[in-house]
Amino acid sequence: MAPAEIGSAFVLDRTGRVREILCLQEERRVGNDNTVKWRGLSLQIPPSPRRAHFVRATVRVHDYPDGHLAIFHGPHRLADYDPQGKPCNDAKLAAEPLRQPACGFVDNAARCPQPHRHNHNRSGQLMRYEDRST
Repeated sequence: MAPAEIGSAFVLDRTGRVREILCLQEERRVGNDNTVKWRGLSLQIPPSPRRAHFVRATVRVHDYPDGHLAIFHGPHRLADYDPQGKPCNDAKLAAEPLRQPACGFVDNAARCPQPHRHNHNRSGQLMRYEDRST
């Protein structure tokens, strides 16, 4: 069967959705010391303008393919960490909520200053597959 259109169905992922889709996500309860335990790491949640603390709150840990981590409380990104559990210092990122489109996929790429090396084309841009069959 011949393809309906000529050309590649792969397009650049300018939104960063692929990074959020392909990460491991698990819920955790914040401890009394305002930390989240994750695979032997103790991730300290930094001060937030939203709440004085997150003790006993349920948060979501995102474990990205490149080893970086992020903690979310609902749609809000609380902190980003390098693979060793050290905070990534990007104040703008901590206050940035996720934008969630109607399809349910998260529409916000982590912008940790650490370089990541997965799912890129030769020019260094993240790629995603776009289904054009419908």
